[in-house]
Amino acid sequence: MVLTEHSWLMWQILLALPLLVGFILLSNQLLCPSPSKKTNSTIPAVGVSPGPLGSWTAGIRFVKHSASIIQYGYEKYAPDQKAFKISTLPRWVVVATHDAAIKQLQDSDEQFLSMQEAANERNSISYVLGKYIHENPYHMSIVQRRLTPRLSQILPEVIEDLDLIFGDFQTTATEWAALDHHKIAERCISAITNRALLGPTLAGDLEFLDSVLELSNVISRAGLVIDLTPRSLKSLMARFLVHRHAAFKIYLSKVIPLFKDRRRAYRENGDQVERPNDAIQWFLEAAPATQSEYDLALYILYIQFSAIHTSSASLVNVLHDLAASPGFQNPIKDEVNAVLQKDGNWTKQSLAKMGKLDSSVRESQRLHPVTTATMMRKVLQPYTLVDGTHLSPGQWVVAPAWAINRSLQKYDHPTEFNAFSPGRFFAMMELKLVTAYIVQKFEFRLGTESEGVRPQNGFFCFSCVPDSESRLLFKMR
Repeated sequence: MVLTEHSWLMWQILLALPLLVGFILLSNQLLCPSPSKKTNSTIPAVGVSPGPLGSWTAGIRFVKHSASIIQYGYEKYAPDQKAFKISTLPRWVVVATHDAAIKQLQDSDEQFLSMQEAANERNSISYVLGKYIHENPYHMSIVQRRLTPRLSQILPEVIEDLDLIFGDFQTTATEWAALDHHKIAERCISAITNRALLGPTLAGDLEFLDSVLELSNVISRAGLVIDLTPRSLKSLMARFLVHRHAAFKIYLSKVIPLFKDRRRAYRENGDQVERPNDAIQWFLEAAPATQSEYDLALYILYIQFSAIHTSSASLVNVLHDLAASPGFQNPIKDEVNAVLQKDGNWTKQSLAKMGKLDSSVRESQRLHPVTTATMMRKVLQPYTLVDGTHLSPGQWVVAPAWAINRSLQKYDHPTEFNAFSPGRFFAMMELKLVTAYIVQKFEFRLGTESEGVRPQNGFFCFSCVPDSESRLLFKMR
């Protein structure tokens, strides 16, 4: 989430707006808290001052200080493997520290502890992108069965897209030069995602790519604002923040015609029509026949938002970590070159052989995750964790990822970036591909203004956000 000073101020104002409206409308949030602001009184609270406004002032502080609050609670209660709770503006959240309790969250049944319900509430998906995505999430199967294999098939074409993105810079990069690597990271991830989903036409449409990038940020911020809004105003806020946005209109103008043209061709020519291996075809085959082209376009937008918003931030973090520890760059570059020389081309199998690359990406995600808590679950039925914590319907429970990843009990040097730590090898194709491409073609280092210190991430509620003002220096190899 890359914000200018002006846009950051605007969204800070919008974040406060629902609270102001809530007070004006006397929505009883203080005197009669909603179920989401009630929680088991036996669970110890962290960072909450005594008094009727204690949980609300703690929630405001949580917006910018989630990592330190969760870290404090983890260090205090993890030795006894006790759960604690934190106050966010929309709700109380229970934080599990017991290893077996965290495993419960990981393996939980959706009918008891729901990941989908938590994601829907946190991002206000039902309001921002429509109720069907939440009520009928058939897109999950499409992502698993169709999207990942598709990316494996088009890696050579993706490299061509990356060549185009870096093309202007490469012609002048014989000396060290500052680069807006945030924009480059977003463009790379967006191009890859859209190439895999929609093929070459829109993958090269800069107006479309820019609209997707803008919407990935708009949807993320709007979801947080709408989550704080009184229920009666949520739909209105969604229309104001998202549906009237110019990028939303551009996006729909590009994607809806693809569905309409494909459906018209099938009506007119039936089985004689070619069936491309793209998201338009996947969704037409999986969706109910009565589903509108508008709703189908929003399913694809949800996939794009989910992929681009987190992966671009992760890529920026990888670049920051490798720029701050440049000694790891050449070994990764040598590994990439050796694998490609032997295999002859970019493939899923060649990426899987790049162990140092994989390890560096995983180490960056350990040290600088995109969220301070993971395994977010909403309790749907009464549930008891193995540590004896009783959870009531409506409550949220999470795992303290940021704190665990920086724990001395888990790692010998938890705050140090060690790109070649063992045990962090699994397929993260987008991140690995772009990181490998950059390291193979460029040297890069911290900008002079950083004075040798890695740009520090900021926090916005549970989100961990890379420093958007930082600039790295790049030079072609």
